[in-house]
Amino acid sequence: MAHGKSVKLFLVDGTPNGILTAEIINWTGHILSAPRSKLKDLIQREECQQSTGIYFLVGSDESNSTYPLVYIGESDNIAQRLAQHNRTEESGGKDFWNKVCVVTGKDQNITKAHIKYLESRLIDIALSNGQCQLKNGTAHIYNRLPESDIADMEYFLEQIQVILPVLGYEFLKEQKRPSELKTSTITPPTPQVSENMYSSAMEGLIEQPAEFYLSVKGIEAKAKVIDGEFYVLKGSQVRQDASQSTHNYISSLRPTLLNSGIIDSSTFTFTKDYLFSSPSAASAVITGRESNGRKVWKQVGTDLTFGEWQEDQVNEEYEEILHLETKTSQIQNLYHQFKDAFLNLDVGLDIVIKKKYIAFKKSDFNVVTMYVFPSKIHINLQQREGVLKDESGLLEYNTAQKHPFYTATHHNDLEYITNIVKNLADF
Repeated sequence: MAHGKSVKLFLVDGTPNGILTAEIINWTGHILSAPRSKLKDLIQREECQQSTGIYFLVGSDESNSTYPLVYIGESDNIAQRLAQHNRTEESGGKDFWNKVCVVTGKDQNITKAHIKYLESRLIDIALSNGQCQLKNGTAHIYNRLPESDIADMEYFLEQIQVILPVLGYEFLKEQKRPSELKTSTITPPTPQVSENMYSSAMEGLIEQPAEFYLSVKGIEAKAKVIDGEFYVLKGSQVRQDASQSTHNYISSLRPTLLNSGIIDSSTFTFTKDYLFSSPSAASAVITGRESNGRKVWKQVGTDLTFGEWQEDQVNEEYEEILHLETKTSQIQNLYHQFKDAFLNLDVGLDIVIKKKYIAFKKSDFNVVTMYVFPSKIHINLQQREGVLKDESGLLEYNTAQKHPFYTATHHNDLEYITNIVKNLADF
């Protein structure tokens, strides 16, 4: 489980666009960040003149606004090296950069060998992430460190990856691979079915990433939200033709993804999971049109739009019965009508009351879920195989959008839904 971290920021000039220092409590590293216009003041600081360290030169590419230009280097005298880079290209310098970030140690325990190892690893990570245009070329493998030192430097590296995105340097941020995530097979404790079920969070359950789909004109795409970030999954389809829109998502980002091979130009499918800045950016690239991602992406299983799902997340995940008045009158009626019947069912289900529906979830990490809306139900089996029993014959197995789930209408038929819940619990 991830733990919180305390990051200490100091505005040296007292302005947000000047020199900035950053530290993580109990970490031996130290960060300096500054615009190129402040280089004269930056190189006069002690950290740049007396410490071995790593530096990042960062700039923008007018022909490709999607990814920044980045150069990663190391030096025993960072002030001198940065002064060299500040020269013109003709004089051996580098013209592209407009920001610089320097990483040093607070003590003398960081040696030249440590820094060379860090430089090698950072270049490798930047290349692997594919979130920048790296000016270094290929990484030079450096492994001349004892095993214990490598372990220390890997921890040092992890802290760099944590703190740089806080300062706006996104190219080292760990890239998730959501399509490779597997549902855990560990079975948590089965909660007891009781009145308290409605007023407390379900302990032992691991929250699974929310999954969404986009289906339009024969195009099928899937996405997951992980740690608040929107990933389109490998294998998602992309429309071949695009509008003549001047919007950056269509005129710049889409061609970049095609040219880089992230979208296969022959099959028009994603070759890897890709992190987008927003659902709208993803839907625009996929459909080739400007698009409101909050409306066109829908959650698998509930068919809630992304916007509706986001609204739902703002509400407390598991609210007390005393707060039931915050629900719509229809959901209140559903709750009061079915409450006693479900409390008497010893089926090991978790019951969650939301703004627009009531959910009944199996305790094995939400693999089986039934969503009861005021006039219909959805049953999402996700990775399960088999056929759900339905003596009523009213359930319809829906595969129209390649995201199969059972669906049926209901008219507050208590016996009908109770039977389905019993079968769901046994599935």
